Amino acid sequence: MIIFWYLSRRFISYFLAISCFLAFLFNFVEFFEKMMRVKHTNVLTILQFLGLNFLPATIQLMPMGLWLATCMLLKEIFSRNEWETLQLLAFVPKRFFTFALLMGLTACATVLLVRETFVDRLTVQSERFRQEKFKQAVCSKLVSRWTTLGHDQFGYFSVLDLEKNEGIDLLVVTMSQASKLKNVLMAPLFTIDPGNDNIFVFDAKVVEMDDMEELVHPKLMLHSPSFFSQLRTNFEVPTLTNLVKKIVVHGSMLPIGVYHELLTDFFIRLGYFLQLLLYPLFTFCLFVCVYHTKYLRWALALLPYPLFVCLGGLMDGIAHVGMNPALTLLPYLGAVLFIAGCRFLWR
Repeated sequence: MIIFWYLSRRFISYFLAISCFLAFLFNFVEFFEKMMRVKHTNVLTILQFLGLNFLPATIQLMPMGLWLATCMLLKEIFSRNEWETLQLLAFVPKRFFTFALLMGLTACATVLLVRETFVDRLTVQSERFRQEKFKQAVCSKLVSRWTTLGHDQFGYFSVLDLEKNEGIDLLVVTMSQASKLKNVLMAPLFTIDPGNDNIFVFDAKVVEMDDMEELVHPKLMLHSPSFFSQLRTNFEVPTLTNLVKKIVVHGSMLPIGVYHELLTDFFIRLGYFLQLLLYPLFTFCLFVCVYHTKYLRWALALLPYPLFVCLGGLMDGIAHVGMNPALTLLPYLGAVLFIAGCRFLWR
């Protein structure tokens, strides 16, 4: 137990120090990038943005910090000639495996709690600040959007003000079951009622494509749970809890494309937490499986992060072009099988 706490303090110190340093470095580069590219703002505004963004950046970089902390701990153990002592005490490899597993679980649970509690909300604030101060965009307005209003019904609007619940230039296209154009609705003004999932259209012109008849309606009501589900999807805080709720509760009302994107985001988020869990274990197992070969063991210890980044990017790209989003977890499944094989050999 004494050895466990001794290693834990060193590991956690490395982990927090490296993660904070990487976040500082990231924000340092971001500061000068904003100074060079954004001409209509000042240094105080940039520093305010970096203050909002520091903690989200730290959390986002923690998988890399966890991997580097594992490498640093192994390096320190070898440089102090402690590896042989740990072997004599039967701490390596089986008990060190348990240590790495507990470090991964602790990091995963802590980051999950912190992100769900306030970091994801801070990320939203940071992004809104970026849009308003650096890109001169109003976050309460949606501009030039196509959306799905229902089965075989699609809509486009020029502007939708989410604070006033008012919009201009609405176009609604309805298709028949045979995928032919059925009618087109055009209206200069419309309002939305998010509480009842209704869209109110004023001075609408409806063109029936069968007989090319044009009808004018002073006021129409369109009931569209699908449209409002998409609005809630875009503007809720993107916590893991909200993501699961959208998939489970609103999934049946969402267009298949939006539902697929939500599933992809869920599996990418799940992959992030799997990285936190697996980096200490995977790095240690790669290191130990060839620890008699001096240079190869360090080459393999440096492999997990670039491997996960490359394979994760490839799987994410495949998922975003329409393949099963669960494919994003394949690299982590491979790592789990390798880790399980190592643990089996160490029995």
